[in-house]
Amino acid sequence: DYESAARLDEVKEFRAAMEWGFGPLLLDRIDRAALPGLKKMINVAAEHAYSEEELAQAEINFHTALTAVCGNRLASLFAHLYPTIFHSYCGSETGKATTQEERETWRQEHLPMIEALEQADPSCFLELLRKHTHQYLRFRRAAKTAPASKSSSSKTGKA
Repeated sequence: DYESAARLDEVKEFRAAMEWGFGPLLLDRIDRAALPGLKKMINVAAEHAYSEEELAQAEINFHTALTAVCGNRLASLFAHLYPTIFHSYCGSETGKATTQEERETWRQEHLPMIEALEQADPSCFLELLRKHTHQYLRFRRAAKTAPASKSSSSKTGKA
């Protein structure tokens, strides 16, 4: 059950950790011949995923394909978790339309990483991947550094 905020946080944390850890493996083993197909997947989704469900499916398809092109069978097992991950917080509202802005944001979150792989620029790829995966951890850091509310501080007796 990923309906609770705490469970959803766990999903996002796990995704960030796995994708960040997967980056160096991808850099080392990527089949460069697959890069044009990955770019096409991104662009097609950005142009034609008119519902949240379609965009969630595009996320699953893209990340599964990206995992597969590195040729590591164990990493491909991880890809079987993508439907659970993306359906837990993407496309949850059946029939809800996506906007052009949402689709373009999705494209800009993914396309530059593939372009960095095409250009064989590992430092650029890793920086883009860091930004992409850390967005899923940002909510945790913000919660940990937020000041305690009056109600919680009065319960503990601390100011």
